[in-house]
Amino acid sequence: MTATRLLTSCAVALSLGGVASANVVVEDFVDFPGINSYGGNWVDQGDTTEYRIVGNGWGGGFYDVDPNVDAGLNRTAQLTLTVNSYDEPTGAGLGIWLGIATEKPGGVDENFQGSYGVLPGLNVLTFEIPEHMDVTAITFFHLQIDPGTNTANVYDVSFQEIAFTPEPGSAALLALAGVGLIRRR
Repeated sequence: MTATRLLTSCAVALSLGGVASANVVVEDFVDFPGINSYGGNWVDQGDTTEYRIVGNGWGGGFYDVDPNVDAGLNRTAQLTLTVNSYDEPTGAGLGIWLGIATEKPGGVDENFQGSYGVLPGLNVLTFEIPEHMDVTAITFFHLQIDPGTNTANVYDVSFQEIAFTPEPGSAALLALAGVGLIRRR
């Protein structure tokens, strides 16, 4: 195989992998109407470009995704947020939790996962959704902040996006398969 054909094969394979690995956005929080149901100490700041929470102590809320979102084959939930400030002297960070709910026969199936030690600045948290969940019908999400024992300290968090992304190896496997098919010809 000539170098030109090899480069062309790789380009085609990578482009095929890129198409198959597109993110599916559940919520981008632009013009977000707000959480449907609050719990704990959350106060919605009413910003139209991001979803911002200022609070202290535990807090959280649910949002009904209507119409439901189909994440296709993507099983990695990705939560992008910025901890604008956190008045916490020990530097332990916040606990940030994301719950994803999907339809199942006779009800709803929810997977709830968290990440502790989230520090000020931009954060991209990823959570693997179990295989038993049908991610073709995402019905609601649940966000939660847990400052642990530092319940009096104020935090300020902006949520930018909840998306489903392909597993990191998926695009690479598609690219290799494409190179193999083209090379076989």
